[in-house]
Amino acid sequence: MTELRCDSHLYGVLRDGILEIKCRYRTCGAAPGIVILHQFDPLTGELIKTLKFREPRIRERQMPSSDQEGRHYASPNSNSVRHP
Repeated sequence: MTELRCDSHLYGVLRDGILEIKCRYRTCGAAPGIVILHQFDPLTGELIKTLKFREPRIRERQMPSSDQEGRHYASPNSNSVRHP
């Protein structure tokens, strides 16, 4: 595998005789959370195929429930609030 890059950016990858490039254009289907990869023949420049993938989601850390924290927060209508 050969990377086609400058110091700050990866432009494409040459792998098994196929040039693979990540596309960022919406006309090709790129969108937030969607990755488009074009595969080209490096000798002719012909587009072989286009692949579309979903980027993996990063789960947000959930806040622990009040029972797990040992805290009790009263409802807005309550007169008292108990803190640890």
